[in-house]
Amino acid sequence: MKHISTERLSIYEKHLKVKRQEVLAAYNWNKALCGALFPAIQCLEITLRNAIDRAIQENPPSGSKGLYSTRTDWILSLPTYMGNKKISNHDRYSKSPRKHQTVDSSGYVLSKNGTREIVKRIWEEKKVLDATSKLKKAGKSPTPDAVISVMDFGFWTNLLSSKYEDAKAFSLLWPNQLAQIFPNAPSGTSREDIENEFIKVRELRNRLTHHEAIWKFFYDDLKGKPDYSNPVYGSNASCSLLLKHYEGILELIRWMSIERLDGFIKHESDLRFRSLCSLNGLHSFIAPEKISQTIHTGKGGWGIRKLLKKLDKGETIRIVNKAGSICTMSNDFHRRQTVDDRGILDNTISDMLKTGLSSFRSKRPDDKTIYEAFKTSSLNQMKEVGDRVVSWNNYCAEVLEDKDGVVTLKVIGRYVTNEDGNVIRNNMDGIKSTGLKSLSMTVKDLSINWYQTDY
Repeated sequence: MKHISTERLSIYEKHLKVKRQEVLAAYNWNKALCGALFPAIQCLEITLRNAIDRAIQENPPSGSKGLYSTRTDWILSLPTYMGNKKISNHDRYSKSPRKHQTVDSSGYVLSKNGTREIVKRIWEEKKVLDATSKLKKAGKSPTPDAVISVMDFGFWTNLLSSKYEDAKAFSLLWPNQLAQIFPNAPSGTSREDIENEFIKVRELRNRLTHHEAIWKFFYDDLKGKPDYSNPVYGSNASCSLLLKHYEGILELIRWMSIERLDGFIKHESDLRFRSLCSLNGLHSFIAPEKISQTIHTGKGGWGIRKLLKKLDKGETIRIVNKAGSICTMSNDFHRRQTVDDRGILDNTISDMLKTGLSSFRSKRPDDKTIYEAFKTSSLNQMKEVGDRVVSWNNYCAEVLEDKDGVVTLKVIGRYVTNEDGNVIRNNMDGIKSTGLKSLSMTVKDLSINWYQTDY
């Protein structure tokens, strides 16, 4: 590839152990992995910054009074205090006045607002100044909240370092804020323990933003640091280690807020990463034929039902026909493959769902009509339970007529299954006991009329 270095691609063959012809596909798998990893890192970063911001204002360090502000403007005040503390006056302030500049009694140059002119700043001060400058250039007001919102992950993880620890005067963040910011951390967890965990995440995040292979790891040396001369080989080991790091990210979120983690999981924000960070996820890019779960499109409605059940279980599935692979699907991704010379098949299940279609009709080889509906608020699940018999919300109905898109069904009654799984249809008294008289609905252009008749 002209625009991708050989060195960057070679690791896929050497370390991930894929075939040479699969390297570019594996490279694109890594890009998909990076995209799927970012929501967890974003959740962690925002949770950390908000937890620090809230803790400083709600539970100020007992020894901070008079040293720096612990109100909303702490983001501007604390770095300045740390700069004054870490840098000597001789290095921090200028004694070389320019024309029209004044100096104080000690000979230090004064700025327009009457304070000493700073010529040397610590890293955190520079980050705040850069953020303020960017906000102004964007036409935004550099309020404390705005500055906080644009500070990067490196800034927040730097606040976890020993520079912000004061166990004697309790003037800084630690150990004052440990219980406030990390209330769910295991007993005995130290600031250093937390910092080390966040450093691992920061290194992984840096690899992501620098477009590196996030699955590439090295074994640790005797000091617990990565030994860059001893890489981990193989796709299975690489996926396992990356998944372990991912679980570590989620655990750090839990240390700060169980509610935040529950919301992340509830909205299934982790599913795409879990699907991709697996051998099947890799195979969906490099070798779809290796995915064991397959469904043939010739199965019609029954095949679709099987597909949905597999997806609900979080499995990765390959859709096939006689010509080979059509597409690979999982909870939150699908990949299309070309079939012979027919090009890419567009009508995947994912595309169909995007149309908002709630029900559809399909013909089986024996010309029996199957009616299938996805679960929606208005239409639950309709399925075939016998020859020209369908069920809906535990009711049975017989197909009387299917003409011009209008389906007429005769209600038979509630249904249950016997020990063999066969449908047992209730008698007329059973129908009346349900209270169902008639029902009519239209889904897209398909009208479904239900009505009760005598036998």
